[in-house]
Amino acid sequence: MIAKLKELVQSAFAAMELRDDLYKSLKNSITLSRKGNYSFCYTAPVLIVVANK
Repeated sequence: MIAKLKELVQSAFAAMELRDDLYKSLKNSITLSRKGNYSFCYTAPVLIVVANK
């Protein structure tokens, strides 16, 4: 499940527009995702996901 979530997040970041007005961390996430090197969970055995609309 974590691997699938990681894949979905990386895909979503890779599809985002890279603009100058974005936070540096978001720019880095987009850039790494486009290279296929983005990981938000590292080696965490469990994730707690909080989401809103």
